[in-house]
Amino acid sequence: MLSTVLISACKQNKKNCCSLKEVGTSHSYLYLLFEHPLSRQKRRITNFNKPFRPPKTSIQYNNATATRMRIIQSRTPNTVASTRLLSSTHEPEDTTVNKKTEEGDSVLSAALGQSNAAVAQSLLDTTYKLLRMGRSMDAWDCYKDLTSRNIQKYISRDQYGHLIKSFNHATNHKLGLEYVLTIVEDMKQLGYQTGRKEKMVVLRLLGRNGNIQAMEQIFDDLVNTLPVSITHEITVIKPFNIMLTTYQEQASKIGQQPLADKSMEVFGKLLDLNIKPASSTNRLFIENIRMAGNSVEVVEKVWSWVWGKIGMHLSGKGHELDESLYNDMVIYFTSTGRPEYALEINDIMQKKNIARHVRTMTALIHKVGRMGNLQRSEEIFEELLNMRNLGPNIVTFNALIDVHAHRKPEPDFTGASRIYNMMIEMGFPPDVTTFGTLIDMFAKKGDISMINVLYKDMIRNHDIKPSAYIFSSIIEAFLRAKDHGSAMKVFHLLQDKVPYGVKPNRVTYNILFKELIKAGYVKESLSFLKDMMKNGIKPEPRTFNPLLSYFASNGDSKATFDVATMMNNADVTLDRFAYAILLESYAKNGDMSGAEEIFEMYKHKGPPNIYMYSSLLYVYSRNNELDKVLETYKRMSKGFVKANQYTYGILMHFYSRRKEIAAVEAIMETIRVNNIDPGVTCWTILMQTYFEANRLEDAKNVMNQIIQAGLEPSDHTLGIFMKGCIENGNIELADSVLQETIKNSQETMVNDYELLSNLNFKSETAYSTSLPVTVEDLLEDKKNLSAKKQLSPYLFGTMLDAYIQTSNFSKAKELYKQMQNLSIEMTLPIYTTLMVLCKGESRHDTVEAMWKALHAYNPEQSTKEIIDPELGTIPLPNPISVYDNLLILDDDDNANKPVVRIQSSNFALSIYLDMLQDKNRFNDIQNVWDDLTKEGYKFDESNWNRYITALLIMGDTSKACLLVHDRLLTANGDDKEEIFGPATKRSRDDFYLSNDTHLHYRTCLAFGMALDIRGAENMGELRLRMAVKESIKEFVKTNPS
Repeated sequence: MLSTVLISACKQNKKNCCSLKEVGTSHSYLYLLFEHPLSRQKRRITNFNKPFRPPKTSIQYNNATATRMRIIQSRTPNTVASTRLLSSTHEPEDTTVNKKTEEGDSVLSAALGQSNAAVAQSLLDTTYKLLRMGRSMDAWDCYKDLTSRNIQKYISRDQYGHLIKSFNHATNHKLGLEYVLTIVEDMKQLGYQTGRKEKMVVLRLLGRNGNIQAMEQIFDDLVNTLPVSITHEITVIKPFNIMLTTYQEQASKIGQQPLADKSMEVFGKLLDLNIKPASSTNRLFIENIRMAGNSVEVVEKVWSWVWGKIGMHLSGKGHELDESLYNDMVIYFTSTGRPEYALEINDIMQKKNIARHVRTMTALIHKVGRMGNLQRSEEIFEELLNMRNLGPNIVTFNALIDVHAHRKPEPDFTGASRIYNMMIEMGFPPDVTTFGTLIDMFAKKGDISMINVLYKDMIRNHDIKPSAYIFSSIIEAFLRAKDHGSAMKVFHLLQDKVPYGVKPNRVTYNILFKELIKAGYVKESLSFLKDMMKNGIKPEPRTFNPLLSYFASNGDSKATFDVATMMNNADVTLDRFAYAILLESYAKNGDMSGAEEIFEMYKHKGPPNIYMYSSLLYVYSRNNELDKVLETYKRMSKGFVKANQYTYGILMHFYSRRKEIAAVEAIMETIRVNNIDPGVTCWTILMQTYFEANRLEDAKNVMNQIIQAGLEPSDHTLGIFMKGCIENGNIELADSVLQETIKNSQETMVNDYELLSNLNFKSETAYSTSLPVTVEDLLEDKKNLSAKKQLSPYLFGTMLDAYIQTSNFSKAKELYKQMQNLSIEMTLPIYTTLMVLCKGESRHDTVEAMWKALHAYNPEQSTKEIIDPELGTIPLPNPISVYDNLLILDDDDNANKPVVRIQSSNFALSIYLDMLQDKNRFNDIQNVWDDLTKEGYKFDESNWNRYITALLIMGDTSKACLLVHDRLLTANGDDKEEIFGPATKRSRDDFYLSNDTHLHYRTCLAFGMALDIRGAENMGELRLRMAVKESIKEFVKTNPS
């Protein structure tokens, strides 16, 4: 009977494993293994869009299988009941029979156990096969069938590990996580320990599913359960790589700052274990740090972490790190604009003899040089030249050329040429980047002659096709040389003929747009901007920056804001530079609240930089807000924002206006201690401070220091020096400085040139009757052209005013003749100074002609100058225009829109009114006043004072008193400035002097005589003004009409 039972059990097991007819629907995975491929493909197509089918948990059994399972699941000692399940009849109990039955049950249990083990292994093999075929869902059905039979105990610990690994590789990360976690739970129920490999699979799946918190818990468990003796470091490093990879993949979810923090924490734990990171780990770490951005906070945190973690290894303690990490750190800090940190790591690498790569050395050479430390950059280059197994490449030479080309304040033409010649001597052929940098360097100087030489060398000797960048530089060169016609011709040539396959790109448009604005062609530049957009080239923030800077430099905050609105309408996001320019415009306009609002908006974009803080300091210093100046400086220090020469210059200017000379000197000493180049600006402020304190010798010593330092004094510096000499009675020294400046400028001038006006870019006869013009032709025709060093009209204005104030009219006229010969630009200050000159010589007809020409000026009129018998030709200055109506991106053509011109100078009107009063032409004064009032002319304080004085001299005391009473004495706050005109304010006015709108001393004297104020001529200015105000109030009270 036992043999029969065993044979029956074996046959049933074989039937269950092999017979396809008796499998039933619950074993469909077996059918999948043997079905026809065409049937399988049809089923896939049919089921493609069906929703996910949850794994099956129940099975249909036949009688034999059910009987066998009931026997296996029976765990009671009473085996009789279990045996009875095999038979349909019941025999009387017999002791002998019972013994035999117990022996048979034992054998049967062993046989059935072997059968279940075989079934489990069969199902497991089927699961593997399905996974290899890419049928993970069917494989999971098979595994769930195995667990539903409760036979998973026949699967070993190693087989479970392989099962986890197989499901991980064969499924997507979402299903994979569900499957693997279920299998891990099954392992735990069986008492199997989850190993490191399985944990790492779960770690990776959690990360790929974005479950960062759970992933980090698993990671901490892996780190805390490391074996005491580590034999294979690569297996220990693997979870660290998984973490870094996951942070990288989930960067958008984590955020930039947390990405850096978490990556440094994970990498730091690896270093704390004294395990040398693999190259892949180093690479992942550096990639994550770079992905975190280059904000001040991120870079400073990385630097602090470097010294806190890697610094220990850099100093020689602990496990030695791979050289790639050192090199990558140098690249990171140079790329984030912190070469001083890169130099620190470089110095450590030298001390430890850690190999440096060419790329590392090149980055140091470039960024250290661009930082301003040209000497250190050259030293690193020399070091690279002397290395045995290392040397510079073409990129290195290009980097060093670029450093010399961008030296401040002027490019180092000699140094760049020297490096170029060295590169040729060492056998490195120049590439398009080499020529692009050199051409751009000379373009910024406007040296067409050198550009011509380089361009021919590039084309003829090296067969290099010029890039769009090079053409842009050529256009810029013509613009800087004031040859706008040739610049436009190059641009149109690119559009029409596309030489060398180069079309004008955004860079070309940006440069031309920038230079048009710089040359004063604002209206034309706005039309050009619209053409750019019509040609499908989308502007970017840097496109609008020149326009923003143009209005910001004039303190026109409204126009600057209008340009920002244009950017929004053009779908151009305002970048940090745009916000900085907006803040600058409000600062120069003295608008504290507007500046503070822009500053707060900028903070949401990122941490404020030194330029933002400098603008905020400027507006506070301009308004004499000492507490806010100090508070802002403290905020800079807390934010690790280092002050530069411009920041210190603003502080020096602030204390200079407050007459705190010791504070100005202390700031200059701070600049020296901090190894900051003060530049010409700070020296100039110190010199001006000494002049205003009547310390002439100290001021002269400052000028000598500027020259000894190799700095070129700016026009502003020379003007301050000349004005200081004049105010201290040394007009001869001031004149000698001007004449020396003129002499130096003439040595750099070159022959003038003519425009190629006969060129026709749209000629249809090109190549048939004539050759078209090329870029080479334009350069050849301009080979003797260089940009002139333009002499500033400001210098001449200072000397003209000095001669006029001392009534030395002959010297003034002689200087003006010299200006004409030098083609010095006519500016409004020069023009009004000439009006004062003519008035001083009682040449009233010329004064009147100059006022009328200035007031009636129209850019379209034919008469743009007047002729004076003494002075000769007096050209009219270019009027200041308002472009508010053009700062709109619409479909209208800006060319047809009028430019609104700012009214003629209030100062010029005051000169004209003085002249009319000197000639006793009081009726003309009234007529001029009435006409200007009808035009809506905005009179200033000086105009009102002259008009009121004229009324008093004419005897119209009542009208004069009523005007002062209504417009000045009884007006409130801002209304006073609005109706009586703004007071004249200058940047160097004493903070403690009142700038309120008031009556001038000359006007008060006229009131004293008209109102018969006793002793008026002997009163001081303030006392007389108070007496006049009281008399006016009394007069109006007694004469209300």
